[in-house]
Amino acid sequence: AFGFLYYAAGNSGNFIPEKSKYKSYCRSQQERIDGLKEEGNFLKAALIARNMSTTAPFSNNNDFISAYKKLKTAAEYKTQLSKLEKCLTFEISARKPYLEALTTKDSLWWQNEIRSINQKIDSAQDSFDVDMYHRIKAFWGIACYSLGNQAIREKNAAQLENILSVYKMLEPENPDMFYFSVFPYFWKGKPEETLSMLQKAQDAGFSDSARLKNDFPQSITSELK
Repeated sequence: AFGFLYYAAGNSGNFIPEKSKYKSYCRSQQERIDGLKEEGNFLKAALIARNMSTTAPFSNNNDFISAYKKLKTAAEYKTQLSKLEKCLTFEISARKPYLEALTTKDSLWWQNEIRSINQKIDSAQDSFDVDMYHRIKAFWGIACYSLGNQAIREKNAAQLENILSVYKMLEPENPDMFYFSVFPYFWKGKPEETLSMLQKAQDAGFSDSARLKNDFPQSITSELK
């Protein structure tokens, strides 16, 4: 990735170091750090400075080492790091109850929960809180995918229907959600509905042809456009 740091052959056959690209890249990263600091984003600024100061060949650049040391001792950095730690602690503590809720709570409960977190995303003033709520929603989506796959492997129709009721509200255009929605029809021996939903999954972007062939007979998959 940093081949320009070594040497390039000139027409004369001599090898000339291309230091200008190195200097230009360092300058652009320093400008990023300064810009983030001016915006008040000390955590991201410190992350870039740390990465640069610990990654060869930039690790010998004292500007990044100095920038990182100054940033991580700043009061703003410590405040933001504390906020992030509190958010992550809350997220981790909430995961198990939400996983249990996916198999125990009905769609009305989840409808209210999704509405509530969307409102929090829209109204939260602190960017750390907004990011936290987005991560929680992302976790719900990942959990739906994981538990949905489990229900399919176990052919647990009741659990799959429960997961799908949440998945559809969370990610109504997700191709995996459409693919999971095929199985209740397939298990009930409804080929037309099965094909229709498979087509919808494919149109939405589902492209795992190996899984498709493994899960459904060719008599159905051959009809896909």
